[in-house]
Amino acid sequence: MEGASDVRPAAPRRRPEAPLDWPRIDQFPEWFVVREGRAYAVTDVRGGRGRTHAAAEMREGVSVETDGRSELRLAVEERPSRG
Repeated sequence: MEGASDVRPAAPRRRPEAPLDWPRIDQFPEWFVVREGRAYAVTDVRGGRGRTHAAAEMREGVSVETDGRSELRLAVEERPSRG
């Protein structure tokens, strides 16, 4: 798919008391969440370009573009807040 889009990680969910089957991660999916007070480096793995975004920016969505022919692979790394 060619064009621009936004990458939006999930916000942390309030965890209820852990049920007996807590190891079933698909019951409460949180693959990647942003935490308040942190910054996140988002890097294009193939191109090496990247930027650091505050948690609020990540929740709003980080714009990415693709030519529709190439795979887009992003690395996201949590960093201390840029204060």
